[in-house]
Amino acid sequence: GIGGIQSFIMNIYRTINKKEYQFDFLLNRHVDNSYEKEISELGGNLYFVPSRRNGILKNRKALNDFFMKHQDYVAIHMHESSLSYIEPLIQAKKYGCYTIIHSHSTGVNNSVIHRLLHEINKRRIHRFADCCIACGNLAKEWMYGSTKEFSRSIVIRNGIDIKKYTYNEAIRKKYRKEFGLEDKYLIGHIGRFNKVKNHNFLIDIFVEVLKIRKDAVLMLVGDGTLRNEIVEKVNSLGINENVIFLGERKDVSNLLQAIDVVVLPSFYEGFPVTVVEAEAAGVPVIMSDTITDEVMIKNNIVKLSLKQTAFRWAEKICEHHDRIINNSLLYEEGLDITETTNKLMRIYAGNGER
Repeated sequence: GIGGIQSFIMNIYRTINKKEYQFDFLLNRHVDNSYEKEISELGGNLYFVPSRRNGILKNRKALNDFFMKHQDYVAIHMHESSLSYIEPLIQAKKYGCYTIIHSHSTGVNNSVIHRLLHEINKRRIHRFADCCIACGNLAKEWMYGSTKEFSRSIVIRNGIDIKKYTYNEAIRKKYRKEFGLEDKYLIGHIGRFNKVKNHNFLIDIFVEVLKIRKDAVLMLVGDGTLRNEIVEKVNSLGINENVIFLGERKDVSNLLQAIDVVVLPSFYEGFPVTVVEAEAAGVPVIMSDTITDEVMIKNNIVKLSLKQTAFRWAEKICEHHDRIINNSLLYEEGLDITETTNKLMRIYAGNGER
């Protein structure tokens, strides 16, 4: 599919020296709107195993058979939002593969089983992972705990192609004209429609924004299980003419040129790529204080508590916030995808990153 983790992986894949390294992808389901065609064109293979929902034993056997057959891989790099499922690492380790786990979150969903499995696997992950990576310090601590192995975990922040997102006035005008938004105050949100992203509160906030600015429009980029619920809420509130549902898009870099402010009231995040992308486009961001300070590179990023009222969020959104075009700080902080990729290549080569 298309999401934060997927975007990060594809950024790495596009950048990495394919004369030295090639990626194959092991997945447990087909998704209609995905990167399969691009992966194939870049020389990668896609393999599929049954998910745990089709049976735990069936999933385990398929993974065992896969890694028994493919013992020529340099490494398996597993990207996860929790440790509730580490079976691929266990099976790969059994056949001598160099195993990498990569934390992309600071919380787990409300499933009791997922939380329990996460806590159990946190105590034993270092038996199966040769290398533990996290997108930030909070994601590192949450995923790997405060054990002695914790200090050996590595933080590699989610890099992007900064040049691709750098502000472009011509693209801004073009996109705003296409959407009929030339004279509108465009608020953007990029993320999957799930509980973590807190779309319900976002809509409450936007209702209050409209009381302050009649010219406001909310652009929602992404898809997910809760999309229909949010569509129904927007319709019931009678604000559907001011809300645009774009679904999953591959032109986020261009959309950010058109957006005036990004709002991210998430319950938790790892190191959100969306914020870095917005910063690269110069867009100010209003985000929840549950999101790590590590992502605040430019000084047009504002944090608000989720305990604050929707009206208080709306007031802050409607304040004047400068668009900061200069991206030198992002390069200095090592957030360009080239540097991120070089760090991973050193790990793949077995040299580690300290």
